[in-house]
Amino acid sequence: WLLDLGLAWLVLPVIASLGVALGRGPAELALVATLAASGGFILPVASPPNAIAFGTGRVPLRTMTRAGVVMDVVFAAVVPLAALALLRAAGGWR
Repeated sequence: WLLDLGLAWLVLPVIASLGVALGRGPAELALVATLAASGGFILPVASPPNAIAFGTGRVPLRTMTRAGVVMDVVFAAVVPLAALALLRAAGGWR
């Protein structure tokens, strides 16, 4: 979780500048990047809930990895659609 937050903190200013350079608002690409940074469900270190579930000893790493791969694939399909819907609702994407 801290890795995702730290990476987003470092990269978001660059992405916002890229959005402006591309003729878009800074928030448009930053929104997509922020949603994308929320992903990462494969490993126990990806988020505190993953670490807690793995720490109980009841969830083997192989099971967590399999479920995480499926969730990451679904997340990769849902994030662009959610970002587009949010941007259209805000009037930022035409």
